[in-house]
Amino acid sequence: MSARRRAFRRVAAFAVIAAASAACNLITGAPDRVLDERDALGPTVRRDAGADAEQEDVVVEPSGDASTDDGAPGVVTVPVSTAFTSPNGGTLVTNTQGTRITGFTGAFNHPVIVPMPQPSIPSDDFTLTVTVAVQEASEFGILTRGQADSSFVVLGSMFGAVTRAFLGTMSPSNWNPGLGAQGPTYTFAANGRYRLSVKVQGTQVWGKMWEATQPEPDWQIVTIAPWATGRSIGFYVYNTTTPIVESMVVTVP
Repeated sequence: MSARRRAFRRVAAFAVIAAASAACNLITGAPDRVLDERDALGPTVRRDAGADAEQEDVVVEPSGDASTDDGAPGVVTVPVSTAFTSPNGGTLVTNTQGTRITGFTGAFNHPVIVPMPQPSIPSDDFTLTVTVAVQEASEFGILTRGQADSSFVVLGSMFGAVTRAFLGTMSPSNWNPGLGAQGPTYTFAANGRYRLSVKVQGTQVWGKMWEATQPEPDWQIVTIAPWATGRSIGFYVYNTTTPIVESMVVTVP
């Protein structure tokens, strides 16, 4: 074999290795999947063009970070009207108001979406606060402490048919939330906005949920998480397609 041909083969092999090393896990960025052409362009979302207009698939070009520093120390704002993806077959639409889960294509009825790429949170101890526009009493919630296997800590709006916010965990074994602790009962306000906030510090977890027009309460729920680290975040719903994620803000500490 000529020296020129051997050099060409070495260059080609290096290119293949470099491409494989760019693969990233949906939740943590760990190298465990191979990117395809659409991954290189960015995740595909369904752009909601309005009730009377045709919807179209939009490829969102990645900025390299699914977050922005809004100028305040330790504050990371996630742009909720841009790129999300789902680790369990959830479908979604996004527009200038935010992002809404429209259903699921897999065998699970708790579709999950996560920012893609995940925001650059500078600490394992942080608080996630999400504003959600809702139409009726339903189960929806926010995810934190995301692990490499796509397990999460969950703060949900209700467990079963009782309107009591709860803290628990969710894993890809069945994508069903497990109950850890519950907060006080509340009366659901239809066609309003709710804020959900969860703080993680080591294995300690605090949560609260309140109507956006009301004063922010003290922490309502406390539990212990199985994990002391994990910076990935997300959102989920159960048997509903109406909640809209309007904002996601991370504060550190």
